Amino acid sequence: MTNGTLLIRLQGLMQSWDTQKTFRDKGSGSYPSKSGVCGLIMSSMGVTSRRINDENREVIKSIFSLSMGVRIDNRGKILKDFHTASGFITLDGSTKDNPEISNRYYLNDANFLVALNGDIKLLAKINEKLKHPIFHQFLGRKCCVPSSYIWIPDGLKTGVSIEEALKNEPYLKNKQTKKIKLVLESDGSELVIFTLYDNPVLEDDRVIYSSRKITEKYYTIGE
Repeated sequence: MTNGTLLIRLQGLMQSWDTQKTFRDKGSGSYPSKSGVCGLIMSSMGVTSRRINDENREVIKSIFSLSMGVRIDNRGKILKDFHTASGFITLDGSTKDNPEISNRYYLNDANFLVALNGDIKLLAKINEKLKHPIFHQFLGRKCCVPSSYIWIPDGLKTGVSIEEALKNEPYLKNKQTKKIKLVLESDGSELVIFTLYDNPVLEDDRVIYSSRKITEKYYTIGE
């Protein structure tokens, strides 16, 4: 099996990469989550984890098995959206008439470069569907629409690591900063900065979330 790396450009007026499932507060991480990126890929490929069958089970597993890294070109600003909702049906089947308050958080005007590493044949299929998606593409939530093409010409690299691909791709913003931050999955040989619980796993035809060990690196543009 030949490995490769696929680059994806995530730019939008609003993005939201929430890994905490609560009703009252829907937050956003400071960069794309792996579960959110996998959801974006599956939507582009026309695959849904809500209807798992013999045909799409292996495809879903292979997407979840990809390694991921992120380059933060512009972290954006936090935007808070205040919501009230009433007249909705609760889990027990009753109707909620009194307004419920919730806060939703978004990243405003953020730019990210995502790199996925795995089987080059799978990445080639994903790359084609990113260019010609079957379902709607969104940045974390369905209300967050990309402001530019997710697909990158020549974004598929054969035999290139995630870190190398992220460092060599041109910067996404016109105004360059001195240092760029990389968020990478740790293989155990590097310092683990923290743990994220955003790694989707297919178990008994349902999606659960396991942990990923994360390390952060900085590099200077031009080096």
